[in-house]
Parts: sequence; C-alpha cells; structure tokens
Amino acid sequence: MQYLFLLLFLIPTLLFPKEKELHEFFEYKITWNFVTVGYSTYSTNRHANFDGKKVWMFESTARGNAVIQAVFPVEDRIISLWDPKNQRTLWHEKSLSEGNYRRTNRVHFNYESKKAVWWQSQYAGNIGDDGLFKFLPRTKEKNGVIESIDERMNDILSLIYLTRISEEKPSPDQEFKIPIFDDNRLSNVWIKVIRYEDIDLNVNEEDTIISSLLVEPKLETSGAFRSKGKLRVWISNDELRIPVKIQAEIPNLGMVEANLFKMKI
Repeated sequence: MQYLFLLLFLIPTLLFPKEKELHEFFEYKITWNFVTVGYSTYSTNRHANFDGKKVWMFESTARGNAVIQAVFPVEDRIISLWDPKNQRTLWHEKSLSEGNYRRTNRVHFNYESKKAVWWQSQYAGNIGDDGLFKFLPRTKEKNGVIESIDERMNDILSLIYLTRISEEKPSPDQEFKIPIFDDNRLSNVWIKVIRYEDIDLNVNEEDTIISSLLVEPKLETSGAFRSKGKLRVWISNDELRIPVKIQAEIPNLGMVEANLFKMKI
C-alpha cells in the first residue's frame, strides 16, 4: 500500500535534469473510480543537521482521506538525511502505519567503517513465529550489518536529487536500471520510456495543458508493486521534469490514479 502513495513522486523524478531550487513541495490527489481516497506529499529542506554536519533532508508522507482514515488509517513517512558535499545518504528512515500493519526501518551509513547498520521494528500482533496465537500483542525487532558498502550509497529519496542533475535526456524506447538501498538490502529501479503526450490538469487552481513524457517504472521492493501490476507515470517535458500524473493497476483493486494539484517551487 505504501508505494501506491510513495511512487507518485519518487519514481517519476528519476528522470530530472540539472539542479534547480531544492526548496520544493508537491502534493498529489489520489482517486479510485473518480473518488478521492488519499494524498501524498514530497518536500525538501536544505537546513537540517545530523552528527554535527549540515545536511539536506528529503521527506515524503502519505495518508488517506477522512473516510479512509476512519476505516483503514494510513500514515506513512519516509526521510533521508543526505550529505550534499559527498553526494551520499547518511541516514534513512521509513515508518509505515497502514491499518493494523506497522513497521519502521532505519539505516545508518558509516563510510569510515564501510558498513550500513540497520534496525527494523514491526508490529506482529498476536501471532508468534510458530504461527500460533499469543495472548498479548507484540512487536518483532531485528537488526543487521551490511559490510563493504560503496563510498556513495543512496536510497529512493536521495536518488531523486541525483537524477535531477543528470545531463542525460531520456528518449522513447529507452530502458535502464538504477541501484538503490531499500528495505535493508540493495535493490533496483527499472525505467522504460514510452512516448510523449499532452495532458490536462488543474494545478494550484489553474487549468493547464502539460506536455509530458510517459514512462513505466518498476521498483524491486516491498509494497503493492512488487507483484503483477502496471505503473504508468507522466513527467512534465520541461527543464523541471515534474511528475504530474500516475496510473496504477493494483491487483484485486483495479485502476488507481493520482494527479498533481498543488506545488511550490
């Protein structure tokens, strides 16, 4: 469920060009059968601190609307603390709360020791490891270390910025993959460029026609899109490369659509 919201801005931005202002805020309205079911946001902050260093913080959130929150509360938050000088992630945290499912992942990248130390806490309810019912609900804890990490590790959020400064301009029929660190392991984002299209949107209360590039991304991670289902994303065909629209075929749910409706740059 979390990537239904998260991918609205994380995957589309894998094709951004040269550096622009990083003080940005995007908000997306998510609809199912023309009914609004939730919202997602993405923001940046260039004035954060971590271990006595000035860092940038990328943050994403996801939530359902008032009706959805009443029956299936969704409150997801993902942050990345990023070293702009060396262009690498220092700390990454993912907190998911979706109905009765709750999980938090944290990872600290230590480049001096070349290790990534991670922790995970997941609400397990009343079911034990043996599959049997337990009297009291509990939380599972686990941790680990990944040895010999690269000098520049990046997560899904910090990858957004790195790809924004790329000199490469995508073209139809192009396919490529990008490595990331996600869910306590190395993973990949796959991108397939489809074609150019014009789409109609209402952004900041103004109707506009946006020339865009249609791409199909696929993320090797937890969430709705690890299984079968097509994700289609439209990115503005200009120097900002803003993700403006998404359509997702979700197994057992059908087509879900999201549109950019607020932005501040």
